[in-house]
Amino acid sequence: MSDTRRVVVVLLVLTACVPCHAATLVSVDILQDGKQIAGITRTDMGEDHATLWQYLKTDRLSVERDFVIPVSDDDPLKAVLNGNLEMRLVYRNSETVASTKVNQLTLVRKSTDSDEWFVDPADVDRSMKAAGLTLVPPAATPMQFFLLAIILISFVLLLLAIVFFLQQRSSLVAK
Repeated sequence: MSDTRRVVVVLLVLTACVPCHAATLVSVDILQDGKQIAGITRTDMGEDHATLWQYLKTDRLSVERDFVIPVSDDDPLKAVLNGNLEMRLVYRNSETVASTKVNQLTLVRKSTDSDEWFVDPADVDRSMKAAGLTLVPPAATPMQFFLLAIILISFVLLLLAIVFFLQQRSSLVAK
């Protein structure tokens, strides 16, 4: 086996060692009188539950077709939902991991001609606490350091393989 093939085989073996994680969909649903009216859905990338809840501040709400957002007459950049409201953090396997009930929820948008609504940041923080969620500073785990080391080593080996391949190619062209 040539040296180039050996390097390629080593690279393939090393990159195969990096674990793959299946993507999991997670949503934060907003229900009114037990009926879903809006929410966000995203791919869980290993964030804690409080961080997922915080995405209500930045991710555009998907609103159910039959629900009309009650835009405020006083401030067209706001809409206030009232009544029996529930917010739930749900994984796609239907496991509810956090929920809370609120009587009022304010939605905000950036301009009057925008149809992109978000939950007011103050309501996100208040409801997150009511759901029993607390933001914790992210800490790197030993597994994350290990994965980073594997990725960096793979990258260095790939660069070495490219350099080796180019040297072999230039020596063949020179002959």
